[in-house]
Amino acid sequence: MVNPESEQGIEMTPSGNRPQAPATRGRVRHLRHVLRLAALFFCLAAAPARAASWPDVEYARPDGEPLRLDLETPEGAGPFPTVLFVHGGDFTGGSRKGTSKRVIAALREHGIAWVSLDYRLAPRYRFPAPTDDIRSAVRFLKARAAEYRLDPARIVLMGESAGVLLVSYVGATARGDSRVAAVIAVAGTQDLRRRFYPPGGCFVAGSFVPNPEPGKQQLCLPTGIAAYLNLSGPGPEVERAIRQASPREHISKEMPPYLMLHGTADLNAPFEQSVLMFEAMRAAGARSELIVVERGGHGMGSWDAQPSQAGYLQKMVAWIRTVLAQVQESPGDKRKGPRRSRADREGDPVRHRCRRAAADRVLAGDDLVSQ
Repeated sequence: MVNPESEQGIEMTPSGNRPQAPATRGRVRHLRHVLRLAALFFCLAAAPARAASWPDVEYARPDGEPLRLDLETPEGAGPFPTVLFVHGGDFTGGSRKGTSKRVIAALREHGIAWVSLDYRLAPRYRFPAPTDDIRSAVRFLKARAAEYRLDPARIVLMGESAGVLLVSYVGATARGDSRVAAVIAVAGTQDLRRRFYPPGGCFVAGSFVPNPEPGKQQLCLPTGIAAYLNLSGPGPEVERAIRQASPREHISKEMPPYLMLHGTADLNAPFEQSVLMFEAMRAAGARSELIVVERGGHGMGSWDAQPSQAGYLQKMVAWIRTVLAQVQESPGDKRKGPRRSRADREGDPVRHRCRRAAADRVLAGDDLVSQ
């Protein structure tokens, strides 16, 4: 008896199962190819973007002088909270290139971008030129936030040594598009009145010089600050400079949160400077915190060299994360809750599998579909 199906050109296997026709096999191969591409797309989408850096970016050109910054973003899609660092150097020197690698690495580990800028220096440029430069950098980062995967609502100003007087002034006075989410002040001057007229003596160039006439008011005028403010000695311009440029003179309840860090043995910038700012902000109803580095010298480089003092960094990063978690999300940032750290993301099985194996298997032609 003739099998009707054999007359149509389709043979039966000995087991009675019908083999796949050529057209059917082609459709299966096409489906597998589509699924491979879909799997590859999924893995690439799930894998975070690599960490990136943009050195020597021009952010402003006041009076024809190019000002540049360096920018580093961590691994991930962003948008990232950002620390904008302002270096020290006694207002007459210093560079954006001299920043702490340990600090940058700690921030990167917690998903925070790092930016370090150069600004115009004294004596050629005086107040308010450097603070105008910092405002320009904040505006630049906000305007280019999408390009660099930054969150414009989560920019933190951070200054060290001479940079403290600059960032604390900008943080207290900035409005509109130059306003920042928080300020970190590391071992610097906050109260020019107390710095110029200290009760006990002058802190100058790493040394303490006692008042030769105790009980009599003494003008203490550090060289760098004098160059920045264009001061040469006693006179009405000193009081004018205090009113205009001293951060403590501009404290208000509307200021962003401030974190002060200071070593108790600092001979360049008196420890009391951070205490005075901390207490005055609290009295005004503004948010401020103070990290005291016991027996610490001047700045992070000094503290990093002492294991007993290096714990400041962990506390500082914790403060940044806490403060920024309370900042209202920018319109382009729909993430809920704090951003996960790289260590947290490494435990994600989807990311782990895709990054380690799936993409390579697809590109090699291996089947990702069960047979």
